[in-house]
Amino acid sequence: MKGFPGHRWFGMVAYPERRTAAVTHNRSRTQIPTGIRTAARAASIGIALVTALGTPSTRAEPVYRCRDNQGHAEFSAQPCTTGAETIEVENAPTAGVDMGVGGDFSATVAANRARERERGIARQERRIRALLRDRDDRLAALRARQAEVGNTRASAAKRRLLAAEIRAATNDYNARLRIERDRLAHFKRR
Repeated sequence: MKGFPGHRWFGMVAYPERRTAAVTHNRSRTQIPTGIRTAARAASIGIALVTALGTPSTRAEPVYRCRDNQGHAEFSAQPCTTGAETIEVENAPTAGVDMGVGGDFSATVAANRARERERGIARQERRIRALLRDRDDRLAALRARQAEVGNTRASAAKRRLLAAEIRAATNDYNARLRIERDRLAHFKRR
């Protein structure tokens, strides 16, 4: 792929070539960027912790913290080496909404509906304010043009045309405002 000179593409992400570390994997020597290596290590630690914390038993499960060759912490359910540190993890009930089979999501659903209702009301009020500003600006411009025409016999036809345009614009904006106000009333009734 193009772009990013001096970078190597892995999937859809470009990483600088100079920041790589040699890793032996499946008897082949490959270059893995340190960003990916760090992310993979963090993901494996996270998975180990989630696995350790998410077990359904009620007794405390031991988790072992070890150090790899570079001195980074690794977590495992089995002891790694002689220098492994044991961490006792108690399985406490999870905070927040119960995600189990019998979980009651009615409070979350009600909160989401209320939030969506408030957003809809705010959106409709913004649309109404924008329409009112547009209407006022358009009518002011038409009235200014009508005042420029003057009160002579020759300009009477132009004045009548401008008056008809003012009425049409007023009716058009009133109809659009009515629709937006009906939508606002619909959101308020929810």
